[in-house]
This record gives sequence, C-alpha cells and structure tokens, in this order.
Amino acid sequence: MLLSFDSELEKLLQILLFHLKPVEKAYLVGGVVRDIILRQPIHDLDIALDGDVHTFGRKVADTTGAAFFVLNEKFNTARIIFKYSEEIRMNLDIVKLRGKSIEEDLKMRDFTINAMAINLREQYRVIDPFNAVDDLRNHKLIACSEESFKDDPIRVLRALRQSIELGCTIEKKTILHLKEAVPLLDSISSERIRDEFFRLLNGKNVPQAIQVMDHIHAIEIIMPEVIELKESCRGFQNDESSWTFTFKVIKQLSFLDEILLHEKGSPVANNLLGGQIILTLGKFRLNLVEYFRQKLTEERSLRPLFYYLALFSQFVDQNNPFNPGQTRSEKAMHKFTRHSRTLALSNREIKYAIPILQNLDVIYTMRKEEKPLKGSTVYDFFHKTGESGILLCLLSLAESLAFATQMGDTYQFERQLAIVQDLFTGYFEKNGEWVNPPRWLNGNEVGYLLRAEDKTQTGYWLEKLKAASADKKINSKQDAIDFIGANYLTSTE
Repeated sequence: MLLSFDSELEKLLQILLFHLKPVEKAYLVGGVVRDIILRQPIHDLDIALDGDVHTFGRKVADTTGAAFFVLNEKFNTARIIFKYSEEIRMNLDIVKLRGKSIEEDLKMRDFTINAMAINLREQYRVIDPFNAVDDLRNHKLIACSEESFKDDPIRVLRALRQSIELGCTIEKKTILHLKEAVPLLDSISSERIRDEFFRLLNGKNVPQAIQVMDHIHAIEIIMPEVIELKESCRGFQNDESSWTFTFKVIKQLSFLDEILLHEKGSPVANNLLGGQIILTLGKFRLNLVEYFRQKLTEERSLRPLFYYLALFSQFVDQNNPFNPGQTRSEKAMHKFTRHSRTLALSNREIKYAIPILQNLDVIYTMRKEEKPLKGSTVYDFFHKTGESGILLCLLSLAESLAFATQMGDTYQFERQLAIVQDLFTGYFEKNGEWVNPPRWLNGNEVGYLLRAEDKTQTGYWLEKLKAASADKKINSKQDAIDFIGANYLTSTE
C-alpha cells in the first residue's frame, strides 16, 4: 500500500527517527494509522515504543521546543504537546510497547481499525494483523477480541463515537459484547467517562449518539438524572415524558448547529422554519462561529457543553408543567451542580453554565416586551447572563422550535426568533451601546449625589445609569447627573 504523509508529519517523523536508538523500535499506532490510510487530517499521534519512553520523549521535546509530560509512571506513558498557535496544538503520546512484539501489542487494542501500525523505519507498509484495511473499506467496526469491552468498558462509548464518525456498522458479535459491558461503565473513573461522553457530544450527529446511548441503557449510567426525566410527564401531548421532549430539543439544537455554527452553513435549512432562521440570523453566522471557537479547557470546547446543558433544561414541576417559573431553573441547577461535580467539570465550565440554568425562562418573559426590544432589556439580559447568554439564546430557540414542530403553532417561535435577533444584534453589533453602554459617572461621583444614609444604593444607581444609557436617555455626564437628580428625588419622596 502506498502511504502518503504531509510535509509537517514527514518532518516530525524524521525527528523521531533521529532520536531512536539502533536497538529501539517505534511504531505509529491507533487512529493516526487509520487517518493516514483514509487520507484524513492528522490531529494527534500515538507511538508504541520498544525502548526508553522518558529519554526518547524528552529528547524529541527538547529538539522541537515542545512541552513534555509524564502521563502515567505505572504504565510508562508520556505526552509531548506541540503548540502551533493559541488555538492549534497536537499531542504526541508515547507508550511502552505491550507484549514482545508489535503484533502482540495490537491484539490488546480495542477495534480492528485501530489495531494497525507503521514501523518508523519501514514507512512504506502497514502492519495489519486483523485485515483492518478491509474493515475500513467495508465500513465495519469489529472488536479485536471478545474480552475487549470487559478489559476496558469505556470502549462502549468509544465504539458508538467511532461508528458515527466513520460511518461504520458495528458487527453483530461486537454489539452483543458491547451491550453486555454497559453495566461495567459504572466502574470507570468520572474523568474518563466525562472525556469520552464530551467527545460524543462534540462529534457528528449528536442526536444519534444520545439515541443509541439511550437504546443500550448507557445514558442512565452516565447521567442517572435521566431516569427522572423518563418518569415525568411534560404535559403537552399524549402524556409525553420530559425525556422525550428533551430529545426533541437536542434534535433542534443539532439543526441550529448545522445551519448557524459553520462558516458555510448547511443545505439542511431547506424547510420553512430553517429558511426563516437563516433570513433572520444568518448574518450572525461568522460571529457565532468565532464565539464557538473558544475553549473552556485545554481538552474541551464550548460545543459539547452546549448539548450537555440541554439535558438539564427540561426538569419541571410536575404540579405545574405549563408554567414552571423559577422551579425549572432551581431544579436544573440542583441536577447540574450534582452531576457536574460527579463528572469533574472544570470551574470555568461550571461558571459558564450557571447563568444559563439560572435564567432558563428569561427569554420567554420577553415576549411581553415591546417590539423590538429596548436597549435596556438587552442590557439587563446580558448583565444577568454575560457571554453565556448566547448559548441561552440558542437553547431557547431550540425549545421553541421543538414546540412549533410538535404543536403546529409557529407564532410563538416567530416571536422567539425576533427576540433572539434583537439579543444577537445587541451582543454582536451594538455591544458598546446596549451590552456595555457608557456609565458616565463612577461610584464616588454617584455616592456624592446621594444622601449619607443611601450611599449603600450606589451600585443600584450605577446599573440604572447603564440601563438608561442603553435606551439613549443619557448621552453625557450632565445627563447622568440630571437623571439621578430627577429619579432619586422621586424615589425618596
């Protein structure tokens, strides 16, 4: 088989070969070999080394100016991190060769398509003991052994992800062993569950991933809160469960993802509602693409958190499902706080999520507002939610789409769409006017205008000034002084 390597990878392979001792052997293994065969972009590398992992890794890192870390002393693994920019990096993981040969090592891996190797000294051929090249061509996902899932149950989630990403059908025997291992997910560390679960939520066709996890009963193990959703009635049609409606929201989030969160958009926006969304929000596509490029941790982007939060959005008061009020936010916060700790989410991810869950119904209350929204309304919304408010806009729009498609009533959706348009306009186009308007006076200046006993209200008046500024009621420092003079006296009479 003729293999081709891009110029950057070729350079790196030459550096790896240079530092390889004559008695040592190094092999490209795992997904990188699969991606080379498929001629896909290379993101990360895995090396199986028959030699000294630490010494080899340190020399390569020093030569390239990359960072070097020991990942696991017990299993003799190390990582080199190449940073090409703040946003682009590549990990090279080096692990001690298992067994006496590369063939023995490959037999211990998860799926045949990941059990191929390339000897760095013989880059012209693929070591393929399972005929995995044929499995790739035939789009089959097959476990390397009957014990594969029992040896490492996290492979259950990995199998789902890779079958969706690569368009592979999971072989029948592999499905059987996969299902048998689902209960063993409970024995996997929270961090490993989190990482694989979030990879699923960051991959292709998130609704399909969640649907399959539900079908094999893995979702209840990863997120036990789902059981309550399945047992509760959302109250809209045919005693539909909250979980059924949650899944509809996820599908609509995926629809919005397709048509709004990619630079070129998507042809899926070929129905009436999709067309309305593109006409109304299409001009914000590049803003949204840039917004979603931010990473909340080194390993996890904003996109999987977007879907994860949707799983908590439909916990409602069973006694009042049509008007949940604060109950929905309170229940969502309670469930999220407990589960996010279990999954060991980062503080930044939790901090990003909290304003969304605390304000789940805020946009619905805006339907009573003037059309279009006033600048002060936009200011108040983002004052409560910060930059997380963009995710809340998309989540509320997905819920509204789910209602519209289910109930056949598009009026509320159209009003919701108009509200989101105003909020996006404020955040992306009029940020300095509506979201971060001029304050005109500082705290000391405001305090000077208040009576001594009222100086504790300084923060309140600073916010009133910003809201009034967003409505263009204040356009100068003197306007601000006059505003406090008029309104403060009125409020204290």
